[in-house]
Amino acid sequence: MSCRVIHLLLICGLLLDSSDSAIVTADNFTAAVNCSDLDLRCKFTSDNTETELYLTWTDPSGHQIYRMDFQSNNYTFGEGFEFAISKNNEFTTGDITFPKANVTKEMAGPYVCTFVTNATSVSATASIDVQYRPSTIYFSVRPPLDTIENADLVLTCHTTVSNPGAPIVFSWSGPGTITGTSQVLTVSRVKRTATGPYRCTGKTTLIPTRGINCIFSQSTHASITVFYHDSPTVSVSEVNPKENSAFVITCQTKSLPAASLSATRNNHSIQNGVRDNTTNMAIYKVQKVSCGHSGIYKCTSFNAKTKTTLTRQKTVNVLCKPRMHRTSSRTRTLKINQVARFEVTVVAYPSPNFSWFQLDSNGNHQRLQPNAAVSSSSLSSVLTINITSPEDYAIYTVVSNNSQGQADIANFTLKSDVKPFRIEKLSIVNTSVDSVFVQWLSPFDGGTTQTFSLQFASERDYSRSIWSTRHENLSDPGRYQNVTGGILDLYPGRTYFMRIVSTNSRGFVTSSVVNVTTVGLPGDQNGSTGAGIGIGIGICIFIALIALLAWFIYRHRIKPIRGKAETPDVRYANAAVHATTEETTRPSGSGKREDDGNETNPPDTSNATNTEDVNYESLSVNRSGFKPYDRIALKPNPELGKVYKSNTNRDKTASHYENLQPKTQDGKTTDTAETQKKKKKVRRKKESEYANFKSKQPTESNYMNVHPKGKA
Repeated sequence: MSCRVIHLLLICGLLLDSSDSAIVTADNFTAAVNCSDLDLRCKFTSDNTETELYLTWTDPSGHQIYRMDFQSNNYTFGEGFEFAISKNNEFTTGDITFPKANVTKEMAGPYVCTFVTNATSVSATASIDVQYRPSTIYFSVRPPLDTIENADLVLTCHTTVSNPGAPIVFSWSGPGTITGTSQVLTVSRVKRTATGPYRCTGKTTLIPTRGINCIFSQSTHASITVFYHDSPTVSVSEVNPKENSAFVITCQTKSLPAASLSATRNNHSIQNGVRDNTTNMAIYKVQKVSCGHSGIYKCTSFNAKTKTTLTRQKTVNVLCKPRMHRTSSRTRTLKINQVARFEVTVVAYPSPNFSWFQLDSNGNHQRLQPNAAVSSSSLSSVLTINITSPEDYAIYTVVSNNSQGQADIANFTLKSDVKPFRIEKLSIVNTSVDSVFVQWLSPFDGGTTQTFSLQFASERDYSRSIWSTRHENLSDPGRYQNVTGGILDLYPGRTYFMRIVSTNSRGFVTSSVVNVTTVGLPGDQNGSTGAGIGIGIGICIFIALIALLAWFIYRHRIKPIRGKAETPDVRYANAAVHATTEETTRPSGSGKREDDGNETNPPDTSNATNTEDVNYESLSVNRSGFKPYDRIALKPNPELGKVYKSNTNRDKTASHYENLQPKTQDGKTTDTAETQKKKKKVRRKKESEYANFKSKQPTESNYMNVHPKGKA
């Protein structure tokens, strides 16, 4: 009702006043959302001759929001605003007011006020500006919210669309002393201390045409994480722990997020550790440290966010005596004039000394030969040998020591790949009516196991290079050891040639040849002389006939038998060959014994020509036969019976000597009665002597192979 009253009063006032012409004006206005009202003001006037018809307001979209009809005093208006018309002496004002609660940013724009009379229609436009703050404030981060230490951190504060009366004022706050007063905050080479919440604040000032200014403050925040990764640290309980003591190594780092830790020793992973992912720590424990735990310990940490892998290492040396780490080939097979090289590497701390030795046959340390040289470094040593003689083929050992102790590190063997060396001297030590014993000095075996075989030949066979072998594969007692062997079951008074064949895997060699004549039977010479005297000069022609008959018998009977007996069967297979249990006593001035049992000059036994002077530990003999065993107890040789059985009927008497048999022709005796009587007497005598001789010989069970002390 008040609005209608106001309109009536205004209309009445208009009718009372008039002007020369119709004029209309509209004022521009600035409003602020949630801060001020929005006013639309229109001023108009007309002369007295015109009739005022109506007044209208049109919004920016062209819709009529208000109409006042002066003739009918009716008005039409929309919602959300108030209107008022007032009159003064100069003009009439038609105002529309939108309260601040209804002011929106969409209301900005041109508003048109139109005044219509019966004569004319005039309009005026009011430009309305509506200020408003941003609806939202936010910021962006480059790189993203999770950044890496030492990278440049750039934060930008953003706002949504706004129409402030003055520029928005930004301010920043962050961890520590980080601040900023611009829209963009830049932190160069950001540090891990910059991790935390960041806040951006924007202040918007709205300045309306009427009323007080309005200031709005808006802010946003976010948490920034700075990832970092430090090199790990390596700490040990002791840098030089003693062997068998406890040992602890600790790997630790500073990392966000927690790093993955691992440890290695000499690039080999260590598994017995405890990792703590919350404290970036890994602990590795060894209850009893050994020499093998020496080396370079390396800790490695990996950060999944920074994609970095960092390592740190520490050298640990365990105090321990030397022990072998690795060696070259332990066995070398080379020839003379070649070069052998042996190398050994040890684990030890502190650095050790090395000593090389050559071992003798008893395993004792001997000095190296002059042709051997040693070169050593901190943990390794090399032995170089220029092979010049058999004495170089031996076992070598290296000994290493330091302040923690001494140890025999390794043995190395230098072998040869040649045939055995030749036996240069073969000595006769005993002969009897049917046996010969020889002795020789065992030579260098060529680097592999050698065996000996005893060969002999009669004069006729020797001329035809036919040799018979006895005692094959006799064992070698060792270099420079005396070996004794014999041949039994020979013919009395015969000359034989003897030699030794040395054999190894590379081949064989033969020794020098000696000849020896067996002892003739007792009475051979007297019997022949007595027969010649008995026959006399008067029967020389008869003797010639007898000799012719004897030649005939010998040609057809005796010679075939003896031809078979030139290589008689072995009666005692290995029984007659034996080696002295100790090395022959060396005469003064003999060669010096080297470390491996070799001699620079082998002992000389060439002067031992008198068999009575030869010393045997297992058998003492003279030219009349064997003496009983009185030095050592002999054991039966099971191999004897294999050959002996086929010879049990040989040589039991002397009757096989055909020269003592009666001469016969066509089954009848051609000897005279006197000759037969003499032959029978001589034959009985020889048979008795031979039986007595055989009773004094060693039996089958007494014979065996006797080796010297030491390895065969």
